[in-house]
Amino acid sequence: MGGVGGKISTLLEQESDVYLSLSGKSAAKDWDFAAPELILTEAGGKFSYLNGNPVYYNQGDVKRWGCIVATNGKCHEALCAKITAVLDEIDCR
Repeated sequence: MGGVGGKISTLLEQESDVYLSLSGKSAAKDWDFAAPELILTEAGGKFSYLNGNPVYYNQGDVKRWGCIVATNGKCHEALCAKITAVLDEIDCR
């Protein structure tokens, strides 16, 4: 599947429960996330950095570095904790 919006739409269509964006050598940009985040959160989903911090846009660098988690809203915090544990276990950060 192509863009972030399409991937996040699978949460809205109940085809998936979580979407992760892990930046490495590149990162999605503000315009990739802003509209999908608004639509998802208005529908009851949740969208944050892995540590629970909100994603802020128009902050100079348009790239959203780090791990961003989008969920259907159910167990968002628990999923973030599990993802953190897995990333720590495999030491990929």
